Amino acid sequence: MRRSKRSAAGPIVITRNGKPVAVLLAPEDDEDLERILLARSLRFRSLLDKSRP
Repeated sequence: MRRSKRSAAGPIVITRNGKPVAVLLAPEDDEDLERILLARSLRFRSLLDKSRP
């Protein structure tokens, strides 16, 4: 696994044997964290899909 001290450029992709296995995101504030968590929520995405015409 390759490690990086810090990246201000954006997400850090963690690889194993050259293949991506995880992404590290650094939210700038509480609202940013909430957006990240909601984007990964299957329940929230399902509600959005149902609300669209």
